[in-house]
Formats: sequence, structure tokens, C-alpha cells
Amino acid sequence: MTFEEYSEGDYPHLIFKDISSRKEYDFRFLNDNYLNGMAILLADSESSFGFKANPKYLHRTFIVETRKKSVLDSDLDGNTIKSKEWVITSIKLK
Repeated sequence: MTFEEYSEGDYPHLIFKDISSRKEYDFRFLNDNYLNGMAILLADSESSFGFKANPKYLHRTFIVETRKKSVLDSDLDGNTIKSKEWVITSIKLK
């Protein structure tokens, strides 16, 4: 996968793209992703969620292992719900 971008809106968007299928994955539950200590995101006091993309890793290729995990989310009315989302379980530079 390639690290495509980090952006913010109603939640943080950590976007990776699968090299073969070109499908994009939005790993938006930052605390549920295990990045093996890699500083893919840097602290940024001016951003809404406190992060920005590390330019060193943008558009770089990674070996990314993922799984679906139960996470706490919010529905359109702001109620807390459980949902299954893709999260990163391991990542390393290719």
C-alpha cells in the first residue's frame, strides 16, 4: 500500500491505497491503528486533531497488515455505536 494523505474533516483521515486494486482505505480510528512506532503522522498544534502527515512517508510504499476490528463510532445523530472498521495491525516500509 502507499500512504496517500492525511486530512481532517469530521474525523481524521489516514488514507492508504492498495497497489494492485487501487482501492483506498481510510484508517480513521487513529488510536486503533498500530504503526510500529513509525512517525507517519507528526504533531501539529494548529490542526483540529493535532496531527499532520509526515512528508517523509507520503507516497511511499509500505507492507500493511490489516484486520476488521470493533470500534466505537458515532451515528448521524451523535449517538455512540459499535461498528467494524479496518485497522492497521502492522506496517513497515517496503
